[in-house]
Amino acid sequence: MVVKTIVVQIRSCKFESYWDHIIYVHMILLYFIISFTNVFLHILRSILVIKSNKLIASTANCICYTFSAVVIKFIAEFDLWLAISVQATTNFIGCYLAMWFCEKFLGKKC
Repeated sequence: MVVKTIVVQIRSCKFESYWDHIIYVHMILLYFIISFTNVFLHILRSILVIKSNKLIASTANCICYTFSAVVIKFIAEFDLWLAISVQATTNFIGCYLAMWFCEKFLGKKC
């Protein structure tokens, strides 16, 4: 669904040159990566807030919400349906991988 939404979004845009098209595709990929990183950071932040001291929890919270500002800026650049599909996909995959990462490297169930 995400790929179909991205293809429809790319086809509906009027690009002035070939390079505009390439740049737009790279922006979508960058948005996907930034959104995924944001989800991953927020899951780890939630775990750190519960299981660590105040300084680490405060630092993790600061990093996550500052990074969220970048994601909000990227959301403003794209079509609503593209943003929804990327957010839904990255939230599902990011949450699953963050929990796996926690269990694998922290050695206990998170």
